[in-house]
Amino acid sequence: MSEQEYRRRLQEARNRAVRLYDRLISYSGFEAEIIRDGLLDLIQEAIPELEQSSTQNPEKLASIIQFIQTFEDLIP
Repeated sequence: MSEQEYRRRLQEARNRAVRLYDRLISYSGFEAEIIRDGLLDLIQEAIPELEQSSTQNPEKLASIIQFIQTFEDLIP
């Protein structure tokens, strides 16, 4: 994957995680809190780690995107 495509996918993952986090704000309960915590970890740690790395890690990026997709599918 080109560097430009990799960076675009990272930015897209960040944007999707933020939108999903915003949707979850209106949900209460333990499950919603756990998902929000996971999304915050992605937004604050996992995605920046990939952004700052000098090498691509497509496997980690794919797992981040899969995590986001799983909860996008579950939450209206």
